Amino acid sequence: MAKTSAASEHRYDPTLSFFDTIEDAVDRGRALAQYNIDGLNGEGRRFMEQMATDAEDALERFKACRSPFDVAAVQQAWFAARAKAYVDTGVRLFQGPTAQGSGVRA
Repeated sequence: MAKTSAASEHRYDPTLSFFDTIEDAVDRGRALAQYNIDGLNGEGRRFMEQMATDAEDALERFKACRSPFDVAAVQQAWFAARAKAYVDTGVRLFQGPTAQGSGVRA
């Protein structure tokens, strides 16, 4: 008896190609979601590290303060740095992973 390949044993099944398409779409969606989650985690980690660094710098500068005006200047600089960090992080989150992840393939 002649050997037959697995491919020759199956007839064409149009539902198989439909399910393959669905599986491919789900795999791509999963890959894009994972890419976005990884990007969000990385951005959150970067933001928290920057906040900690800014706070340490402000504490060091507070030690050198000699008057209430010096304290106000340190606070103002810290608030300005925080505001800039929030804006920059928001922009990166809005533009970041999804826009860059459009080329992600499963």
